[in-house]
Amino acid sequence: MRHTGISLGDGRVADARGHKSGVLLTASLDYPWTHYAVPYSMEAGSLPPFPDPSELRQGSRGQAVRKLQERLMALGYHLKRYGADGVFGRETAGALRAFQHVAGLPPTGIGDAGTLALLQISKEENT
Repeated sequence: MRHTGISLGDGRVADARGHKSGVLLTASLDYPWTHYAVPYSMEAGSLPPFPDPSELRQGSRGQAVRKLQERLMALGYHLKRYGADGVFGRETAGALRAFQHVAGLPPTGIGDAGTLALLQISKEENT
């Protein structure tokens, strides 16, 4: 694991990034967590939902993101600054929100199963 965070139970995480950044308070869904633990005294139901690892969101990286970016660009949603670089940043999220809006989906900027299906990106491409 790269660093540790603990849920405060209100949608925020106390996130220990390291000596340089220190401890930050961030929204629990603003970081692409790969692991988490529930403190013994806290009920699991009180935590916000853990992001689905098959979803693409800001912070995601890799071939699945590149495929998403290529598909968005092929549909006319331009990524002028970075193109299909495999890094899901603000530019990609904005293009995805625009696509979702036009497609009649909630414009979340998250590549969930419904959005990826409309973009014809299979689950196999997203792993």
